Amino acid sequence: MKKRWIEKQKNLMKNLGQFAKQHFPMPNIPDSKRKRHLSGKTVDDDDELFQLFEILEVLMNKSTGEDKHDPYVQVTSNFWPPYVELLLRCGIARRHPEDSNRIALTSYHM
Repeated sequence: MKKRWIEKQKNLMKNLGQFAKQHFPMPNIPDSKRKRHLSGKTVDDDDELFQLFEILEVLMNKSTGEDKHDPYVQVTSNFWPPYVELLLRCGIARRHPEDSNRIALTSYHM
């Protein structure tokens, strides 16, 4: 049963990745605008922005990993602010009540 669940999870991650890459491509940010970010942090030339799928993967791994009691992830300069805002506005992610630079997946109970 556990093996079947792992296969389903891999299939779900693959499909989610394909959907996100198709509908939410990487942003093309001109160098002049790379300096200004929502959080006030700057992006170095060496830093790469995460794709939406990578942000979701980080959030999912954090919420299902060994550290379940702290599902929040620090929003770094690698997280493109429009993608973070999209997740927050759609109710997929939520901000930490005390630290607005941390986000976590919203719990969905069926």
